[in-house]
Order: sequence, then structure tokens, then C-alpha cells
Amino acid sequence: DIVQIQILGVQTALRDRSPYVRKCAANALPKLFGRCHADSDQKSELIDLMTNLLNGEGSTMVLSSGIMSFVEMCPNDLGLLHGSVR
Repeated sequence: DIVQIQILGVQTALRDRSPYVRKCAANALPKLFGRCHADSDQKSELIDLMTNLLNGEGSTMVLSSGIMSFVEMCPNDLGLLHGSVR
């Protein structure tokens, strides 16, 4: 499945040293989320990537893209933000 290969690319980009690359990866999350099937494990994998990004990112440029991804992917699931706002 091509989406799984794209998810692997985003995972790699989220670990990059450059904040710009991580920002682009964060912007890719909702695009991939829309391409996943409704009941697939890929959606939960993308949500996990987004949650890890929100909890561990130090760059405001990347964090703002992560928040936009959150708003597009799961705006009503505020429990995901709990670790970020403690």
C-alpha cells in the first residue's frame, strides 16, 4: 500500500534535525490521514505520530504545524493534548 510507504517517509522526516523538514512532515500528516481507510490502523498510527510531535517538539515553527494537523485530524479529541499542556 502506497500510504504505508508515505507514512514511513513522514516518520523519518519527523526525526530529522532540520525544523523545516519536521514542519513539512507535520503538514503531511492530515493529507495522509484523509487518504487512509475509515477503520484502518494507519489512522491511529498517524494520530500517534502527531501526538508524539505535540509532546516532544521544541521548535515553535514545527509545533504550529502540529497544532494545525491536530485541528484537521481530530479537533474534538482534546485528550490528546493533555500531555502537551500539563
